[in-house]
Amino acid sequence: MDTNNYNIITDNLDTKEFIHEVLEHHELVREAIAVGGVVRIYSVETKELFELSVQGTDIRVTGCICGAEPPTDPKDLILEEGFCHTVDFMEATRDIPIPDDLIEYNYIFAKRAERCGCCYCGAIFPGSEITDYIRDGKGDIAGTASCPRCGGMAVVAEEGDIKVNENNLRRWFLHIYDEYSMEGTHPQPKPRELF
Repeated sequence: MDTNNYNIITDNLDTKEFIHEVLEHHELVREAIAVGGVVRIYSVETKELFELSVQGTDIRVTGCICGAEPPTDPKDLILEEGFCHTVDFMEATRDIPIPDDLIEYNYIFAKRAERCGCCYCGAIFPGSEITDYIRDGKGDIAGTASCPRCGGMAVVAEEGDIKVNENNLRRWFLHIYDEYSMEGTHPQPKPRELF
């Protein structure tokens, strides 16, 4: 989707730039805009709640509340630590598999995947963009893919029940962060069956 096709209507240039950047980087926002109607986006970092009215390609900023409390409507979108997720993402992603064994030794799988995501930065990209990985001493096939956006070693390739989207990436980020911070060290990877 070409985000330049949208007409963002607001008198505030910073708000216009922010909405354009959010549209460019977050799939969930683009999906909500495509549906139309009212879209609400909350930034955890700035504690601002933006309300947008969408009609066709016109996006009108109808409100911005500074110092707002986090919203509770399940349709509202939250921007947090570079991720975008819905208010109810923890409930909505409760039954998804945690891809611990898909993050390590995954270079070949990820490189061939149509869709990958990074659990550290939230980027979603085709596997063909992966150019770097960490070798583990077993050769190229057993390397761990590196995110082409942030260089993080938490790339997940979409396959089977593992669906790469912003809600799932946020859930996986929280799982990985909790696991590492509780252990105080990086857990040892588990080898995967390669063929």
